Parts: sequence; structure tokens; C-alpha cells
Amino acid sequence: MMGQSGRSSPLQQCTRCSSVVFIACRSCSLANGFVASLAKPGGNITGIVIVPEEVQGKLIGILHELVPKARRIDIVVNDRNLNHAALWIAAQNACSALDLEALRIAVSAPAQFGAAVDQISG
Repeated sequence: MMGQSGRSSPLQQCTRCSSVVFIACRSCSLANGFVASLAKPGGNITGIVIVPEEVQGKLIGILHELVPKARRIDIVVNDRNLNHAALWIAAQNACSALDLEALRIAVSAPAQFGAAVDQISG
């Protein structure tokens, strides 16, 4: 999930059976209460803070190794965050190299998280 400060809580509340991975978060997941600790996040949320687009391919490669049967990677982006355009392009390139489908899910307001979860679950 590509997010920014204060935008992840509705997604966290909407999905308990899917894993949520932070990528390029501007604030600390621990300080915002999204994870119990960095060593043992607990729940369904984990991630990495502030990831440049050069690292995006490696992260998707690791995710693919962890879940090799997955054929699609859903990526939540915030269209209001200018950094997400470069991260999305890097994600698409990485997925293409691994023969994976990259599904872009645009969310720019908390009210849109419910529809995003439905799209991810569907």
C-alpha cells in the first residue's frame, strides 16, 4: 500500500483478512498506532517507511517470493501525492518483469477506502 500520514486507518479497519503493506509512508507506523511494534507489528499491517522508486522492484520481487502463486498485486495510490506517480510506474515495471498483473487502486480520501477494499477483495 502506498499511503501517507493518517490515511491508513480506514483501510486497516475495513480489512482484517488481507495483509496491508505500507510503502512510502511519510509518518511512522508505530507513532500512528498502525502497528504494535516494529519488531512484531501484529495484526495485518506491516511495511517499510519511505521507499524510493528504485527499491520498488526489489520489494515486489520479495513479495512475489513470499506468495509465488499470486498473479496480481493490488497497489493503493493517492493521486494527490505527487510521489505516487513515480512509485506506480516502478511498480508496473517490476510486475511486468515478473509476469504479474499490477492493479492500481486510487484512493485520495478516507471515504474511498471502502470501495478500495471491495476492489481488492473482488
